[in-house]
Amino acid sequence: MPVFFQEGGEIWKAFTENMRGKWTGETVDGRKFIRTRRMIEWMRAADPNNGGLLLEHVYEVNRKPSPVFRPVEWEQISDGNYIIMFGFLIDLGYGHLIDIFRQHNIQDNDLCKPASPVKRSMLEEKIQNHADLQAFMENFERRRWEFGPVEFHLGMDLNLNEGQRVLPFCRMQRINDKGATADLYEVTVEEDFITGSLRDVIKGTIYDDEEFGSCYRFALKSYSDDCEDIFNSERNAFHGIRYEKNMIKCLGTVKCAQYRQLSDDPKTPPVLGREIIDFWENLFQIVDALQRVHNLEQKRKDGTTDWYTGCHTDVKPDNILRVQGRFKLADFGYAAFVPCGEGHPSPDGGTETYGAPEFYLKNQRDQEDKTVLIDEKACNITNTIDTWSIACVLSVAVTWVTLGYQGIMQFQTVRQAAIARVKSNPEATIAHRLSDDAFHDGSSVLEDVTNWHYYLRQVMRKSDPVSDRILDIIDNEVLDKDGYYRLTSAMLYEKLNQLLDTAKNLNEQIAKPIIECIVSFDKTAPSTMKEYSDQRQKEAERFSRTDGDQSKHSNKSARLNNIVSARVAHRQVLDRPSQSPPTNRNSYNGWISNHDSPAYTKTIASPTSTQRHELKVLSSLKTSPDISPESTCIYKLYKSLDGDRGPFSNWLGPRRDVYFSNFIEDRDIKFIIDDGTRMKTHWKWVTATLQVLAEKVAPSDDNGVDLMFTFAKDLNLSNVKRPWGKFGKAMSHAGKRISTDPRRPLATDMAKILGEVFQRYERKQSRQRTTLIILTDGVWEGSDQVDDVEEKIARFFKGSKRTKGFEDREFTIQFVSFGDQAIHRLNALDDDMPNRYSISDAIDHEPWTGDPDKMILGSVSAVCDKAGMNSPVQQDVFVTQSRR
Repeated sequence: MPVFFQEGGEIWKAFTENMRGKWTGETVDGRKFIRTRRMIEWMRAADPNNGGLLLEHVYEVNRKPSPVFRPVEWEQISDGNYIIMFGFLIDLGYGHLIDIFRQHNIQDNDLCKPASPVKRSMLEEKIQNHADLQAFMENFERRRWEFGPVEFHLGMDLNLNEGQRVLPFCRMQRINDKGATADLYEVTVEEDFITGSLRDVIKGTIYDDEEFGSCYRFALKSYSDDCEDIFNSERNAFHGIRYEKNMIKCLGTVKCAQYRQLSDDPKTPPVLGREIIDFWENLFQIVDALQRVHNLEQKRKDGTTDWYTGCHTDVKPDNILRVQGRFKLADFGYAAFVPCGEGHPSPDGGTETYGAPEFYLKNQRDQEDKTVLIDEKACNITNTIDTWSIACVLSVAVTWVTLGYQGIMQFQTVRQAAIARVKSNPEATIAHRLSDDAFHDGSSVLEDVTNWHYYLRQVMRKSDPVSDRILDIIDNEVLDKDGYYRLTSAMLYEKLNQLLDTAKNLNEQIAKPIIECIVSFDKTAPSTMKEYSDQRQKEAERFSRTDGDQSKHSNKSARLNNIVSARVAHRQVLDRPSQSPPTNRNSYNGWISNHDSPAYTKTIASPTSTQRHELKVLSSLKTSPDISPESTCIYKLYKSLDGDRGPFSNWLGPRRDVYFSNFIEDRDIKFIIDDGTRMKTHWKWVTATLQVLAEKVAPSDDNGVDLMFTFAKDLNLSNVKRPWGKFGKAMSHAGKRISTDPRRPLATDMAKILGEVFQRYERKQSRQRTTLIILTDGVWEGSDQVDDVEEKIARFFKGSKRTKGFEDREFTIQFVSFGDQAIHRLNALDDDMPNRYSISDAIDHEPWTGDPDKMILGSVSAVCDKAGMNSPVQQDVFVTQSRR
């Protein structure tokens, strides 16, 4: 018979109260679970331990007529992972059997295993009554899952289909409409069930739940069994993007039964300018995430980088989640990737409503009979299908900001009516499988989508400084029937950020008491769907009590009072201190530029340094436009080398420059080529400069020279000992890729490029002296701020010197400039950095029209940097390299 200790024992009473009270929880589907961490803490608490006192009580109650010693001590239970099992057995009324479980090594974690750990034979001596033993076995098997609820840890991959473990979700609500392949929920999990590795990652998401205490919220995506292939595909995609920003991260996977629950979002659109800007700034991070998918970077442990061309193919509102108050891109089930340079990804599926026309046509071509003729060119798929989709998402977002959720429903009705008219046309044979609420007619954007945008412009709030300009961009530059003429995700992200820069300069004059009142009111409004539903129910009940009064006035008043308050999206921004507008970035031909900032033209403290700086700038600005490129030393050397390429030139390799070997023989040389749009006009001279400099340094670099591009990273080359042919071919391919379309410029982010190089260098265990030779115009339009390159270099030099014994000129940077647009900045990088940041003088600048030898040694040798190297004899010294 089980013993339930109904007499005496304060310690047992305390245990029972805790077990029936704060240790027991219930999931959203009604299953019970035990908060085992709290039970363990209680067992180990006090002196002597509560667990030890409980063990004494258990054996005191079950003592035989003849005295015996206890078969097990508390320390053996505590140190051997038997505490949960001990608590479970006490709750079953058989705590005195813990010694049997210990003898058979049945520990706490055995409670969670699919097969029962208990055998009848091990208990027959202790429980001799057959009925009691059968009852124990059944109760143990039925309830053991309560004592082994799932604990969530980073990277978990559990299969619960073979057991009945409890997922301790204390709240759950749907956060999207039913999807074609999966359902999406927001789940709440108590802090007790989050392990340390996961807590470190999501520490900012903890909140205090009125009912359950400290909790975390997660997104749960639930697939049906017949979509396991999509589940596996998305899991693989999540692995590839695990280090990228502004994307949902897969924290772990669990195979189990599905949960289903419906919900809505109670928030209303932002109203004030700051709220609207904050909303758009948040949502634009999805475009940033998209450009990272399109140009996915994978870093290997050895420091090398692989680049992939990616395509999400399922960008829609349901796949944009709010995590810690920020939007994240989710659902990579249809994402496809190919290595850069190997064409475009071929996705197998994706969104229909928000999909691009060519994606629809491709699917129809693959499914239709041959009687329907579809132009092959119209089916060409690139990752601009994602740009189309995000434009449609932005269209819906503008609708919500302007008209709220009712406006979204109206917009959907407008598209449905337009698609119905298209399908009713007997000549539109290709359109009969269109989604009922698509944004295109099978070829071009719906006319009524454009008309809807015009309608939105007429009814927008005066306080909205952004939304109408977003519509201009997506109408004129994204929703094009030809994917080639759409903005890429990177270009779209840059343009949207330019809108924000302009909008943030607004001067919104709202009285402080008004701000304080509306913020205070918003904090009292429902923040979750459950709170919103509860308030609606209360108001409905109160309204129903007025039905007895049939007067028109009373009914009207009751209806007015029955309005349920809701929080305003992004109102919390008003509760933060107002921030000053961002620093204006100078523009050039309409593109963002960060050159010629006052930071680069300020006076230097030393008169000598100032004089040298000013003379160098004036000289470059004066002479560069007047120098014929064909008369430069670089071009003469290039033509000489090109004409000297005989049939055995590739076999012989480059010729060794004895003089250079004195400086760079044990130095790693890396060339970085700026292949942004602005460099297109200089490409012929960039190629000639690279070829000449590479031929000069390659024989002295035993490991071979490296070549990196800022955009065409799939053309990067490493450890090349005979660079002429390989570098020339790579430059030819890269030059052809440079976009000259003003709507699709490539804006260089030099700070990011240098950061990647610095990071790889710092990870190396054995360092080699290194020189970067960067061929650029210095107009780095992709940079976020005017001095980010300078700050990046200074942090690297200071950090490396402090932590790794960085020697002067161990790592140097040589800028070779093309054009005069950013001469001030490049010269300041050369001359101002030591004074400005207190770092060593390891940076040099030389225009490509100048001295080729200084382009190599200017940053390496202090003598060469100060004196220059203008000897024409030195420029023509080439000695044939000896062959082994």
